[in-house]
Amino acid sequence: PHAGVQLVAVLQDAVTDAQCPPAAALGLSSLSALCQADVLDFYKAWKVIHRSHPTLPKDDLTAAAWVELLAGGALDAEAYPERAAAVVAGCWSAARHSSAAVRKQAYTALHAYPLDVLER
Repeated sequence: PHAGVQLVAVLQDAVTDAQCPPAAALGLSSLSALCQADVLDFYKAWKVIHRSHPTLPKDDLTAAAWVELLAGGALDAEAYPERAAAVVAGCWSAARHSSAAVRKQAYTALHAYPLDVLER
């Protein structure tokens, strides 16, 4: 995964491709893997992703990948409590989505956060 940091620019392009939701989903999943491996700082990556996807994407595949990425915020949630609260709110919102895959990702992401972060 450490070599994956070299792909960040390409992944960012994929994530912002509104014409190809599968490419955006793949880019988000790849960024999620890099964040989970602690190769990328989630909150720095989120700042960039949030520009193109500030809320849950409409496409179910992209939405599930977006929520998968949100789990990465758990690693540094205590260091960034305000940002973590906003990310957790996105997870809670996704938990009410019509797609079962998106809801599953939302609950998986929420499970990654410490209880005290979820209670804020």
